[in-house]
Amino acid sequence: MSEPFTGTSDNPIQTAIHEMISAMSALNMEPDPIPVPDDGQIHFLSERDKWAAHCMEHLHSAFQLLNQAHSENLRLKDTIHRIRVAIAEVKTR
Repeated sequence: MSEPFTGTSDNPIQTAIHEMISAMSALNMEPDPIPVPDDGQIHFLSERDKWAAHCMEHLHSAFQLLNQAHSENLRLKDTIHRIRVAIAEVKTR
């Protein structure tokens, strides 16, 4: 199983899709239980199974990549707006 992607990507949406595929693959592995103490506390699935925990790592990476894509999209929209304003100013001269 692959390690979750870290860092930034030139194509964050496609990389996020790959991370989600890896997350789904991790959930389709044979269970690999993690021993948890019998302490009366609630232990979530990602604390009780190694593949569920691995899935969470890939999903976290996918969310970070989607956030990167969103930030890049906002910067692109801002740049387009600035170009349009500059073109409009040139046209009015």
